Amino acid sequence: MILTAVIISCAILMIGAALYACYKLADYNVLFTRVPEGEIIGITYSEKIGRFMGNMTGYWIHPRTGQVHSNEEAVPDDVSLPKDLFGTGIYWLGIPPFAQRYTYEFHWNKWAKPVDPATGLEKTEYAIIPRQAIVDSIYFRAQYPVQVNGCETKEGVPLTMTILITVQVDNADTAWFKIKSPGWLSALNGQVTAVLRDWVGGKTLEEINTAQAEIPSMGHHSEFQLAFFTLNESTVGNLSIKTMLGAGLSGVHFVGYSIDEARNPTQRISIEKYFASKEGEAAIEKARLEAIAAQETAQKTRTEAEAAAFATEKQGEAEASAKLAMAKANAEATILQGEAEASAIRTRGEAEAHVQALVTKAVKDNPHYGAMVLSVAIKDQKAATTLVVNANAVPTIPLTPNS
Repeated sequence: MILTAVIISCAILMIGAALYACYKLADYNVLFTRVPEGEIIGITYSEKIGRFMGNMTGYWIHPRTGQVHSNEEAVPDDVSLPKDLFGTGIYWLGIPPFAQRYTYEFHWNKWAKPVDPATGLEKTEYAIIPRQAIVDSIYFRAQYPVQVNGCETKEGVPLTMTILITVQVDNADTAWFKIKSPGWLSALNGQVTAVLRDWVGGKTLEEINTAQAEIPSMGHHSEFQLAFFTLNESTVGNLSIKTMLGAGLSGVHFVGYSIDEARNPTQRISIEKYFASKEGEAAIEKARLEAIAAQETAQKTRTEAEAAAFATEKQGEAEASAKLAMAKANAEATILQGEAEASAIRTRGEAEAHVQALVTKAVKDNPHYGAMVLSVAIKDQKAATTLVVNANAVPTIPLTPNS
């Protein structure tokens, strides 16, 4: 058991040491080499290219021809692709000094912050800086800025144009070995420059401004982009850049432009004419905006006046309505008061009459009613010579001739 554990531990240590050795040897391109994602390399044997290797997701490169294929294209049975050791991006290179990694001098443009020669510090603004270096790979897909001066619009305005191109390698063998000078990217920039100058020459500066602001819709290319994508296709008398240079354009973006100084009287007149027209357009636009502002101010003033008048009118209507309601309420109160007083008088009269009736009935029901009537009659007519007695009077004491 212990012996087995020791053997396993030793095996693990040996594998780890071997991997580490491969890793370190690949840094120096000895026996092994490293191919980062998105790059293609060439292996030379006795200064002659022997095979190509690429590490590109979704693509594979033919080791003998250098042609790049999509993974949708099956690898032929007679083709053996290099193996990525343990998925680390490390490949078998070969026995030195016979097998070496191909290197070449590469020229390209790069967006970077230039160094101020006076201070030795980087500037804050980016600029296009030409670069050159000895490199040992080629990017499968990369973006490069292209700046072209000497362009001239339809009306004769001189421009310096700046665009950004996305380049995709189609065949590494063609890019490296079929274009000796000035190099595949420089040759491709020359093709792009020619198309750009032709495109600018057929446009006015106003049309160029419109093209710069245009945003292509999904799945479609702008008219500006299509002018460059024609380079990918062969036409009568012209081979495609893929065939000639081993790389094609997969994207083009309009970055910007600047107006150059006039090189002749015609260009100077064109520039002055352009700026004069822009000043005229600016003056017209300013007058239009001022007119709109004046209209908006007048409309605001009119709206405020109408609102004030409406409020005054509504206030007057409210006051008149309040006065009318008050008068109506007073009238209704007076009527109700009169009705209440009349009702009270009527009720009092009815009550008094009722009481009188009750008293009269009570007197009539009294057994001494006749005497009471006679007594009242005597009281009311005590000064009369004749006694008037009510017909209902009945003497309570019998009268005799002797009384």
